[in-house]
Amino acid sequence: MRKFLSGIVVGVIIVSGCFAVDSVITKTSHPIYVNGNQVAFDAYNIDGYNYFKLKDLGKALDFNVLWNESEQKVLIDTTKPYEEQGITEEQEVNETKEKIIKVPQSAESFCPPVGTVIEAERFADGKFTGEKTTFTITKAKPAEPELPQPTCDWTQFPELEFPEAVVKDFGNGRTSILNLHETKRMQLELYNLIGSNPATWENGTIAKYKGGTDKVKVSFEILGEPQMMWPYRASEIKKVFDSCPCRTWRVIAYDSYKDGRFLHTVYYLE
Repeated sequence: MRKFLSGIVVGVIIVSGCFAVDSVITKTSHPIYVNGNQVAFDAYNIDGYNYFKLKDLGKALDFNVLWNESEQKVLIDTTKPYEEQGITEEQEVNETKEKIIKVPQSAESFCPPVGTVIEAERFADGKFTGEKTTFTITKAKPAEPELPQPTCDWTQFPELEFPEAVVKDFGNGRTSILNLHETKRMQLELYNLIGSNPATWENGTIAKYKGGTDKVKVSFEILGEPQMMWPYRASEIKKVFDSCPCRTWRVIAYDSYKDGRFLHTVYYLE
């Protein structure tokens, strides 16, 4: 806790002077740009305000920041470029661990900036091995578009539980992140298609067979060999859907990376 406070206290003084003991402190989720380039900061949100470590600001804006251990002083020199202060191997390991993040388990868009260190798990022979790994973003994914808006009553569909946003490390620098935001895009796209097709939508709800079961369902569990596409094409999903609307549709999306460079999002439809 002492280390945490020493890292942010100067930023707190600059912005607001102080903060309450019961302040809400979380990692900031706001994208940060320096001269038009997005930069990964170890920043914190305290009661709605963003705070930064001085050494991170010095590195990004190129001014020198030093810690004088004997006098317990922070030294700032704007006339000199940023210079990394020597740290012990243990401190370096601890700082690396602090920077590692886990992929959020929500359908909000997740576009980690360059420099973000992400926790992954080795994936081989079709299964996870249990070995934890990390990779660093070297090329960021562009912003994702907003999700579709409803053209039918989405409350008629059963509530689905989203899968875990796993991060697979295939080795040789290849990794993939299950993209819940784009998986949800495919789900909602199908909902609108179901609602606009008379074979799957009757009297304001999902069409049913005589036995009472729904004629169409949507699932996130891929069982066989799905169709793949990138980039995203709503027209392609409609074309496949219209070919055989009454069935269980299975969707999932993954972001592909190579040596930390974002390549593309792959969309799976079965």
